[in-house]
Amino acid sequence: VFNSDNQFSNGWSVQKHGPQASEWDAVGGTPAFGKSMARWFLPDRRDDLTFREGWSIGQAIQTPDDTQRTDLIVDDVPYAAAVAVQNTWIAYDDRNLHGFGWLFGVVGPAALGEEVQKGFHSLIGSVEPMGWDNQIENEPLLNLYYERKWKLLRSSFGDLSVGAAGALGNLVTDAEVKVEGRLGWNV
Repeated sequence: VFNSDNQFSNGWSVQKHGPQASEWDAVGGTPAFGKSMARWFLPDRRDDLTFREGWSIGQAIQTPDDTQRTDLIVDDVPYAAAVAVQNTWIAYDDRNLHGFGWLFGVVGPAALGEEVQKGFHSLIGSVEPMGWDNQIENEPLLNLYYERKWKLLRSSFGDLSVGAAGALGNLVTDAEVKVEGRLGWNV
């Protein structure tokens, strides 16, 4: 759109979110090991919580800013693509949210980033990216995510929450503290 990949070249995901359930055991769709992992992190014995699960599969591609160079660019992001499956769980009420997720996937040539990017560039008549010979090698991905939010203020036109989140794995490892505000009707 803007004639530049600017490091993030492409990303897509297909997601399926299950219906709300009033008890943990009524949430379906996940193999037993997924529920077992989520139970380590989420409360499962509170009657006032609603439970929900989601699944997604997706791909993300990043490239250095200068896609015409063929040499290894050491002072920019590498050529990389990742394909992954993710499972998420949330337990929430109108004041609290507990979230947990896991991700399994692969980064490297097996994620087909070169083929997708070059194919799209060909389709739209854009210049072919030249540095994919320098992409990250194949590596399996494993990540775990946790999030906790508390709503401080709420009304029919908005709310304000604080929270903390963290990720641990070889795709993303981070910790976050956040303040989230929402405005709208019937929030």
